[in-house]
Amino acid sequence: MNAKNYHINYDFISTPQPFGSSYLYQVGKMFCDRTTVIPSHTHVDWFELTVALSGKGTVYTNRERTPIEEGDILLSFPYDIHKIVSDPDAPLKFSFLSFRTEDEDVKKNFDEIFQTFYESDKRIFHDPAIAPLTEMLISEFSSPAYAQGALVAALLQAITVLTVRAFLYKQVSPISNHANPSEVLCHKVMRYIDSHLFAIENLTQVAAHFHHNYSYLSAKFKQTTKLTLTQYLTDKKLERAKLLIKEGKLSFTEIAALLRYASLYSFSKSFKLHFGISPREYQRLHRPTPQNKPIPKTKAE
Repeated sequence: MNAKNYHINYDFISTPQPFGSSYLYQVGKMFCDRTTVIPSHTHVDWFELTVALSGKGTVYTNRERTPIEEGDILLSFPYDIHKIVSDPDAPLKFSFLSFRTEDEDVKKNFDEIFQTFYESDKRIFHDPAIAPLTEMLISEFSSPAYAQGALVAALLQAITVLTVRAFLYKQVSPISNHANPSEVLCHKVMRYIDSHLFAIENLTQVAAHFHHNYSYLSAKFKQTTKLTLTQYLTDKKLERAKLLIKEGKLSFTEIAALLRYASLYSFSKSFKLHFGISPREYQRLHRPTPQNKPIPKTKAE
């Protein structure tokens, strides 16, 4: 990222700030030039809005490419791996906001959005009120002011509610006009696994979410997709592991824990069985850029 670009960032990621029913992780604005690239970075337990103010760019979410231009707002989900590339002919200017809500009703709606709009090309929405509200939010942190906390809480609440509204009124294409009930169920199961990858401790938990016992759901999934539930979950975990290794910000031990492996050894063994090389060998082939911290070698690799 070019240091000469205009960039303002109020960063609370290490100590999220509570405002009303929301927690603020970061808010700011970035004016790109024709060569600007915001490197890959992992979100943790927050949602993020990227609000395109002018110009064009490309947002990469878990390797999926989504063009973005003036007026577009893109919603990123917890645990996404995220990268932004500015258009060289129309440099992107955007504001950004990372947050988590504790309002139960809003949380419920965000969880529904998480599952229904998981694919990156479904996450773009439009609301002309959000850009000026975000601008007001940024301005509130420039200097202390009367009732600043109350106003920040109100702005965050307004932005989250408008975001929920935008997705509630979005039309979602049906899975298929010819999909049978088993295909619809399996599609929902796959989307649930995709969007809860870091929270799933076992597949019984997935079956319970859909009010089925594990044996029934497993048999139905295999019959419909020709994959076992275990294969699908493992494939998704290890594909995410590759992205995290390439990003270069987490140790192998941290990646193993994030993906709910029992140990670094079990993660390394699964990775090698799946891809034919160890995590360490994969890292050497895709060494992170200098700005990313190196991953220390561990005995279990």
